[in-house]
Amino acid sequence: VLYKSQTAAGKSANAFDKMAVTARKVVNYFIRYAAMYLSAQQLFSAIRQGVTYVETLDTALTSLQVVTGKSDKELSQFANDAQKVATSVASTTADVVNSATDWARLGYSMSDSLELAAQSAKLAKTGFMEVSEATEYMTSSIQAFYGADIQNGLTSVADAALHINDELVQIGNTQPITSEGLGEALEKSAASLVAAGNSVEQSVALVASSNSVLQNPS
Repeated sequence: VLYKSQTAAGKSANAFDKMAVTARKVVNYFIRYAAMYLSAQQLFSAIRQGVTYVETLDTALTSLQVVTGKSDKELSQFANDAQKVATSVASTTADVVNSATDWARLGYSMSDSLELAAQSAKLAKTGFMEVSEATEYMTSSIQAFYGADIQNGLTSVADAALHINDELVQIGNTQPITSEGLGEALEKSAASLVAAGNSVEQSVALVASSNSVLQNPS
């Protein structure tokens, strides 16, 4: 029995040793490959950028945890989901998490916040703006144009976000005004436009037509 135990232990140790050797080979290969194409300064710069991004993502996740009160396990799963969203919309995980945190502050669930963050990232990509800006414009527009309907269960926040996204991108791509300009103008005037009885479509059209005359969206 002792011999069998020693043999099993030896095999396990050998397996772990092989894994360690393989890991060292991968690291050494990367270093040699990087050294072939990158100067020492570029290599150190790449490493520093990687460390900085990890710190940025960690800060974003910490902020989300403070806002939502979720456990480390839930946060880890959310980070994985956010990474998938970021990949699908050509954004960064940190930007998606920060956007989700902004939505969560408004009382939306983690799942809704992630879906809304995806819409914010899409608007940022197609509208050529920062994700934080897109999130700001979308939150203000949703609250103004769809707040009551969402509260009364007449529409979902996901549908509202998708509709606003489509309007800003479509007009921004077909009229002499950017999606960013439209979002900024709606953020400033949405309350008065809604009070006057305008829908989001009518409001976007009014801003676009005013811009063509004044050449100033806000």
